[in-house]
Amino acid sequence: MIVTADFNSIWNKYEKELTAFVKSRLFDKSFVCDIMQEVAIKIFKNQNKLITIDNKRAWMYKITKNTLIDFYKQNDRTISSELLIEFKSTYEESNENGLSSCIQNMAKSLPKSDEEILKLSIIEQYKVNEISLKLNLTLEGTKTKLKRAKKKLANLFFSCCILDKDNQNNIMDYKVINKENCIC
Repeated sequence: MIVTADFNSIWNKYEKELTAFVKSRLFDKSFVCDIMQEVAIKIFKNQNKLITIDNKRAWMYKITKNTLIDFYKQNDRTISSELLIEFKSTYEESNENGLSSCIQNMAKSLPKSDEEILKLSIIEQYKVNEISLKLNLTLEGTKTKLKRAKKKLANLFFSCCILDKDNQNNIMDYKVINKENCIC
């Protein structure tokens, strides 16, 4: 098990960055200290896992994101679609120009019907049969439309960007390779 001194050094290294991340995701800034305290407690309680974790920063971001999700659920708050997209992704950066923002911009550039079906499936996590009822489509039509919308979004993304992954195939970052045709 890592000693408390190791926890302190890791916490001191990332605390400001994580706090900025939390501030950027909250409408009411008065909850930042409470959430950061909860994050610190969770990390401290699980510090024995730090030995086996390759990317400690990503692990700390994951704990922070999950704590924010818990906060929104407990307080019955509405989570913005940008925040949900970021939570659904495995991207671990905290900047506003990150992968989630890029994907959101790309989704918004798709036809409204494609954007809507992606939102229902990925963000709101409706099942395909629920989407078909909500959009008044056949089940097969919904499956086809969803598959096409996902393909359009992927084609848009990979036409201008590439993903950087770690050795466990987790998305760590992305790079814009075609700036002229990129919405990011």
